[in-house]
Amino acid sequence: MFDEYNYNSIFGYQVIGVPYMADKVQARTHKKKRINKKWRKRYGMKEVPWKQMYVFEDKIYCHPKWAEKIKAEIYINGDMHGRKN
Repeated sequence: MFDEYNYNSIFGYQVIGVPYMADKVQARTHKKKRINKKWRKRYGMKEVPWKQMYVFEDKIYCHPKWAEKIKAEIYINGDMHGRKN
């Protein structure tokens, strides 16, 4: 299907990082079209991850950046079952 980065199950949901959930935008922009084309060539494009998360059955699909943040937040604030340390 697509390349998935699997993470541990969190509250019964499996968090799957999908790297394709991102948009490419120009790294630096200018209001003039002629200059903008030159800057696109010079500075290139950068990837901006989507902020949406999609839940299907027992899986959460999101960008790997957000999957890492979810995992880190749960480990900082408590254990995998939602209990505080």
